[in-house]
Amino acid sequence: MKANNRVYQDHKATIINWYLNDQAKNINDNSTRKMNYDIGESL
Repeated sequence: MKANNRVYQDHKATIINWYLNDQAKNINDNSTRKMNYDIGESL
């Protein structure tokens, strides 16, 4: 957060808000994320 020179009063609340907004976007977009990888590869 410091990297973009923004100041947030409550860092925890800001991060939770970002998370909830991302979740809402995923639901509204009907998007599902899948992690695809070949056998033997690790993430």
